Amino acid sequence: MALLAALLAAAGCGEGLREPERKNVAEWPMYGGNPAHTACSDQELSPPFEPKWSHQGGRLEGGASLSRDRLFIADVEGKVWCLHHDSGELDWVFKGDGPFRGQTPLVHDKRVFLVSERGTLYCLDALGGRRLWQKDLGPEASSSAVAAEGRIYLSHGKALLCYDARSGELVFRVDPPGASTLTAPALYGDRVFVGTDTKGLLCLDAVTGMAVWTAALETEASCAPVVAAEGVLIGTSDNRLSLVDRATGNAIWSAHLVQPVRAAPAVCGSQVFVGVGERESLVPATVYCLDMAGGRVAWSYETDLYGSLHLSADNSHVFVHGGLVLEKGSGRRLMSQQVEGNLLAPPVPYDGRLYVCSPGGTLTCLGPVSR
Repeated sequence: MALLAALLAAAGCGEGLREPERKNVAEWPMYGGNPAHTACSDQELSPPFEPKWSHQGGRLEGGASLSRDRLFIADVEGKVWCLHHDSGELDWVFKGDGPFRGQTPLVHDKRVFLVSERGTLYCLDALGGRRLWQKDLGPEASSSAVAAEGRIYLSHGKALLCYDARSGELVFRVDPPGASTLTAPALYGDRVFVGTDTKGLLCLDAVTGMAVWTAALETEASCAPVVAAEGVLIGTSDNRLSLVDRATGNAIWSAHLVQPVRAAPAVCGSQVFVGVGERESLVPATVYCLDMAGGRVAWSYETDLYGSLHLSADNSHVFVHGGLVLEKGSGRRLMSQQVEGNLLAPPVPYDGRLYVCSPGGTLTCLGPVSR
């Protein structure tokens, strides 16, 4: 028994080996909540909120993911944390070979995937933190991964990579001509979409990696694409958010905003929510609600925050880092909890609560105010 405990501690400390009972609640197992990055939950939260618990770890440059009632975060000290969503109690912690920068862990098929700054792609057992396999990708920057149908997809340096989630075998690698950086990929059906710094949005076959179409952009893609039934949304550094046809790549509309779109928008029903801002600008950040049909601005909300705003939403609310909650239909402010927010990932709505990561390393659970 002592030997078993020592082995578990070396691979991923904790006692989270028993699979938790599943709830009939929409999960949030990756950046943007799903492979299409829509960042919209089909459940209904009920603000106002108050802090329920918080967890202090290392500095965070990515967000949280949530699956089977467990929260997963990764910090720049090279640790992956697994916590119970209801109490914040630690299940396990895994120590990688270097910092995890800009990484929201991917949870797929009871496994956790993420890439260290040294370029090591880890596959961990989600129930106990045990390392199942790893791949050396090299030291280039990596996006957070997405997954579907037993495959994981991520951008690494100038390449789009696809791996078999179980075996770790490389399925395909795509190096777009001339590109030096890629956005995080998004998936929809049998297609994968990725933006480039060479003014292009690529659509590839998700099984083979073969090119389907390329849409020309005015400038480089500045955020991950988001895919909806109406088309593919892509932000560019010329302050535009554009919608292109999923089947052809043809432009449908383009909306000009006041600052570059560096954070992927959230999509709920017929509405698109996007936050724009620059840290160096004297202009405060702004949240916009656009109509999906034509890209028209329905409302806007100017915040007292600076920098790009990563958003999530449910059927009635828009959630902004820092505990800011807006009414989805009007943009009216419902509450602002003043929780230090993370500019690199949206808050996570789950089971009536909202989970907010801060750069300082704090994961805060906000829940309904006790009566």
